[in-house]
Amino acid sequence: MLARALAARDARQNAHNDARHNELIGQFRRQVGEELQRLETEFRAQDAKYEAMEQHMAKLEAHNQEELRTIKTGLHQTQNRCLALEQEQEWFRTSIKVLKAALAVAEGEATRMPMLAEGYSRSIDTGIIKIRSEDKVSQRAVMEAIDEVLKETRADPNWTTFDTEDDLSKLHVLRFTGKDGLAELRAKKFLLLQKQGKGWRKLKAKTPAETTTELYIGGDKNPKMVRTEIVTKKLTKILEEPYPGKIYGKRHEGKVFAGWIPLARVKVEAADQIDIEWSIKQADTMGITIAQRSAIQRQVREALDPMGGEDTQWG
Repeated sequence: MLARALAARDARQNAHNDARHNELIGQFRRQVGEELQRLETEFRAQDAKYEAMEQHMAKLEAHNQEELRTIKTGLHQTQNRCLALEQEQEWFRTSIKVLKAALAVAEGEATRMPMLAEGYSRSIDTGIIKIRSEDKVSQRAVMEAIDEVLKETRADPNWTTFDTEDDLSKLHVLRFTGKDGLAELRAKKFLLLQKQGKGWRKLKAKTPAETTTELYIGGDKNPKMVRTEIVTKKLTKILEEPYPGKIYGKRHEGKVFAGWIPLARVKVEAADQIDIEWSIKQADTMGITIAQRSAIQRQVREALDPMGGEDTQWG
């Protein structure tokens, strides 16, 4: 009996142990399967990242190669440009030597612009400037007065010479030196420097009496130009009376404007041949009749000279 009881107990214990063993093995297998599945998922994710990184590296490599080709091309072009610049620099050096030699010759003497026509419509001498004053001043006083402007032009002492013989005068003609248009450029630069902002430079010279007199600077003008400016000034003044604040004239152009619109222009063929041409549209707009235009022209002629003579020319 006892032996059978012990055998039955051992059988039950072995069955229990086997069941527990099988349960543990089942749990282990499930855990191992889950871990393997997790590891496989992570591996696939890492593999996808690695593949994406490989693609990015391939694109980056292609971009770097393109950049390198661009840099090499730019470097080659720069080297060619440097070579070209060196050649140009050598050409400029040679040209500067030639120009310096030519300039040395050109600065050696004062040249006069050729007079292409004489008389009323003579050609203009663009290499001179005319300096006028109300009182007589010496050439030395004139040079002292304009010294500031000459310095701004960076003029050398041999750039200028006086055409006027009298040392003491109300009119001095200053000629700039230089051949082949060089004198003209120097004179033009001097005249341009008379303009300061919206106004004109004020130059004053000492008189022998130790007073000061203002200098008036201008270029060369022929009698026709002078007459045109005078006629334009007279016409402007006459038109300003009925139209105050609306009329202005450009004397050097011989034109009169009304509110920035052309109104009339002066035509001077000779001292006693003066005509005024009108912008018909603008004159009609302003109510200036044909009879009034003729009256204005007569008024201008009478204001200039009742005898129709030529204006006095100075210098």
